[in-house]
Amino acid sequence: MTGVRSLGIKTWRLFWFPCLAVLGVQCFSYPDCVQDATSQVTLALKTANGSAVREVTFTRITVAGSAETFYANQKVSSLQLPLNANTREVSYTFEYEGLVKNLTLSYTTELQLISPECPVQTYFLDLAVVSSSFGDGQVLILNPVVLNNGAVHVEIRL
Repeated sequence: MTGVRSLGIKTWRLFWFPCLAVLGVQCFSYPDCVQDATSQVTLALKTANGSAVREVTFTRITVAGSAETFYANQKVSSLQLPLNANTREVSYTFEYEGLVKNLTLSYTTELQLISPECPVQTYFLDLAVVSSSFGDGQVLILNPVVLNNGAVHVEIRL
């Protein structure tokens, strides 16, 4: 009986091992079309000294050149706002607590083609503050490369 069991396991190994190897190689022949680029910059809101998260109720946030409003009458501690691949900078207007503040960010863009089967990805790099009415040292760039990885790119101290 042990000879039959042994033969069965060897036969199984001889049959399935090549099948699994072919499947494994097949997986590597397809491109990885994971989208790690994003056109959304993430901003975290902090207290004036940066020691704690701050929640703010925004009347609205607007982006220059767009009719769309963001975070209207919403209380939040972080924001995701759009960047524009057709320009090298974007200006935001923040209305909250009776105040109006402006922030302009600059960036460069880079197009990358992973594979002909994948769409072209636009990467936003070299994120920097051009101007801010929040005050000196109140807007910090934490991550100058904008990726879809959950990282905070900009910290605003209010």
